[in-house]
Amino acid sequence: MFKIAIPPLGNQFILGLKESSLVAYVSVSDLWGSALSEAAANFKQLETYVVAGLYYLALVMLFTFVVGKLEARFDVNAKAKSREASAKSRARYSSSEETVSL
Repeated sequence: MFKIAIPPLGNQFILGLKESSLVAYVSVSDLWGSALSEAAANFKQLETYVVAGLYYLALVMLFTFVVGKLEARFDVNAKAKSREASAKSRARYSSSEETVSL
């Protein structure tokens, strides 16, 4: 059951991370909220926002990589796909033997 839940849970987690910058405008402090207050304090908006954006990019890339690895490890359909592929290759091999022997 956990194997089936990994892709949607991972996607929701990454979406929540991406959308967390919106909560800064509702007065909840997070990375973007900290960047807003820091930019107001030092009058360097561009540099502060670029650094905050790079942090968000790094976090999203990291969690996307981790979720992808979890999906690959717990892939429910991987065994069925490999069995299906091996059955197709055996069928091709046996049919090619029959045509050669005729």
